[in-house]
This record gives sequence, structure tokens and C-alpha cells, in this order.
Amino acid sequence: MTDAELLAAYRDGDEDAFAVIVTRHKAPLFSFILGMVQDEGAAADIFQETFLRVIKNISRYEERGMFRAWLFSTARNLAMDHFRREGRGTISLDAPVDEEESGATMADSIAAPAAHGPEPSLEAKEDREMVLRAIAKLPAEMREVLLMREYSGMSFKEIAAALDIPIGTALARMSRAVARLRKDLCTPQNTKRS
Repeated sequence: MTDAELLAAYRDGDEDAFAVIVTRHKAPLFSFILGMVQDEGAAADIFQETFLRVIKNISRYEERGMFRAWLFSTARNLAMDHFRREGRGTISLDAPVDEEESGATMADSIAAPAAHGPEPSLEAKEDREMVLRAIAKLPAEMREVLLMREYSGMSFKEIAAALDIPIGTALARMSRAVARLRKDLCTPQNTKRS
């Protein structure tokens, strides 16, 4: 069933239909929120609040095939509210995820492989860290588009709708983000290995 069909079923009283929607969007939405707020507890709260807002406003939602954009826009707005409350204006992917001594950072959480397979090589870990540090240096509006596109799999049409910007702006931000990443990652110090 499509999101639209599930939402219609939920409106007609099928509680299980909404559970399917939550399950369908859980991983990409939570990854996006976590990448934005850098705190697992806050991300869980925002994730839950996002779906509570969806339930509260479901009667006002007009289906145009953009449910995921609406969902991510709601989550983004809640993340921005979180930043205002916390007095934070920047996002660092190098921030620790928790207070434990694990050393895990937000970048690790965002880029964690979907399936638990063999442990990546040291070289692969170093490459991933280098990419994530370059992403962390991007201006917020570029990083946001990159996270939505690469980590949440959203189309540019969905990203544009979620951010309330023209699709050309979303494409331009992604293009500039990729150009900056290439520049940062192709410098002589990043291409040499000891």
C-alpha cells in the first residue's frame, strides 16, 4: 500500500495502517533527525513528536504524493525548535553521541552500515571519517540537503517540499555540497596514505 492508501485507512479507523507508516519511515527519518540534533534522547523525542504532529494534523493533510516531504519538514521544524531552546546554531558531526567512553560520534551513527556485516578495514574507516569530517564542514543548508538526499534517500522534489524551497535551489545546494566535498577530499593531504 502507498502512504496515501495507508493514511486513508488510518483516517477510516485502521490503527495498524499508521503502524506500517511509522515502520516504513522510521530508519531514514530517525537518521535524519539524529544527524541534525546529535543527541539520541532528543532525536527520539523529536521522532515521537513528529508522528504525534502527523496524527494531530492528519485531517488537514492534502495528499499530493508528498507525505515523506511533509514528514521530514515536520521533523526539521521540530529540530529547529530544539536548537532554539538549546541556544545552539551549529551542528557538529564530531560531537559525542552519549556520555559513555565509547568514543562514538554522530558521524558514526549516521554512517553506520545498515546491515551488520564484517568489520570494515582500517582504511575504510579512515576513508569514512575523512568524508564525514568534510560533510561536517559544509554550511548547514548544504549539509541538510546532503543528509536528506544521501542518508534518507529523498528525491529532490521531496527535499524542496520539505525545506519549502524551489527544486532548483535544492539541486544547487546539492551541487555546491558535492563540489566542496570533492575539493576537500581531493586535496593532496587527503589523497596521500602513509
